[in-house]
Amino acid sequence: MLEDNTWLARRLAEVIRTRLNVQCWWTSFPSVALRRLKNKRVELVIQDLYLPDVPRFDLIPKFRSQGLRVLIITGKHTLEVKQKCLKLGAQLYIPKPFTLEEFVDELKSILSVASGSVPWSLEGIKEAVDKFNFRITPKDEYLLYHALRFGAIDKRSMLRYFNIKPGNLRVVLYRLNNKLKMAGIPLFFRGTYTDKIQAVWGKSRNSKYGGN
Repeated sequence: MLEDNTWLARRLAEVIRTRLNVQCWWTSFPSVALRRLKNKRVELVIQDLYLPDVPRFDLIPKFRSQGLRVLIITGKHTLEVKQKCLKLGAQLYIPKPFTLEEFVDELKSILSVASGSVPWSLEGIKEAVDKFNFRITPKDEYLLYHALRFGAIDKRSMLRYFNIKPGNLRVVLYRLNNKLKMAGIPLFFRGTYTDKIQAVWGKSRNSKYGGN
């Protein structure tokens, strides 16, 4: 983790170790992090966007070129900054302030995909849902594909791809959540921040899109 706020870095590192049982090392200095990457096995980088001695967008391509997943956290949030980070390859972007619950939920989704621990395949989900005489629609399949591969999907991509209105998207997510629940699949979709649909494994389906 790259974070120049010492208190926050220590707090987040403690949460990652205790609640996710994942090793976490942090530093405030990009040069130190880049040297460590040469000698240690790392799957994910959590990076504050504004760090000393480095232009804010320079590190994301360097991390991505090494096959690392990148989660950006920043207190200087604008839509333009977020779009630039995602375009450069960051998987997730969390504006500060955020709660520890929000942070853990986001981290769970990206770690499950990175570790290959996603417990279902697309075909397995479709087969399980079919046993209950539910139909997986093209919209459902699009969401499930991104859930299994990336853990999240940009809402605008979904809206643009299917030419549907935001209100109708809520209905799509509500119905899909209910299909998955009835089939006993521990996966649900919820909205995060302003433009993400996140797939979450193994939790109760408390979602602003419905579910229980």
